[in-house]
Amino acid sequence: MNAGEPIIVRHRKVGTSYILTVPKLVEHLVKVTDEYQLEILDDGSLLYVPINKDKE
Repeated sequence: MNAGEPIIVRHRKVGTSYILTVPKLVEHLVKVTDEYQLEILDDGSLLYVPINKDKE
């Protein structure tokens, strides 16, 4: 993913889903969701939190 590509995250009119408008970003997010919990913050930025798979 190029650093120059804008990432636009906006609320949908119904529900709490978000629309990610950069296809390469969506592809990247699918790859990291197994290792990280992703949260979209109020300012539209993404928070990556590592998932502790060793926890039982």
